[in-house]
Amino acid sequence: MLKELAKHDNHFRLVALQICKDKQLADDIVQDMYIKLHESKTKINNLKYYAFQTIKNLFLNHIKQTRTLDVSDYQIPDTENTKELNDYELSILNKAKNLKFVQRELIEESFDKSYRQIEKEFKINYAFVYRECNKGRRIVLGEDYNARYTNQRFKQHG
Repeated sequence: MLKELAKHDNHFRLVALQICKDKQLADDIVQDMYIKLHESKTKINNLKYYAFQTIKNLFLNHIKQTRTLDVSDYQIPDTENTKELNDYELSILNKAKNLKFVQRELIEESFDKSYRQIEKEFKINYAFVYRECNKGRRIVLGEDYNARYTNQRFKQHG
């Protein structure tokens, strides 16, 4: 199995580099992918596809593990000027709690940053940011997704 994977090593490293924008991290992710697939005892039909999925998942795990929280990450709202949420907005917030961690975090970041700003700040591929935000919005907004984001607090930056 490793010999078959090694034939595509340059391609795996290029894909990892495109995802994470950091050569050292890309090399580490590809090495981890080899280890993970070598340790896997299951029979894999489409090895190349499985390798790409593993690279993506290892990168997402890296993001989860390296993100540090700081008091400055939180914005304390000005309660005097904050309007109360209506039922529709509360239902959106409840649906957002069920999103995957990465989607929820990226959508929260997109409230006050463009996708390009998120890409640069977190060193994440722009297409990944765009795709995950749209997936999350489709889940949260459901039928209202095509209604051009009726909730102004939940808008798309692009």
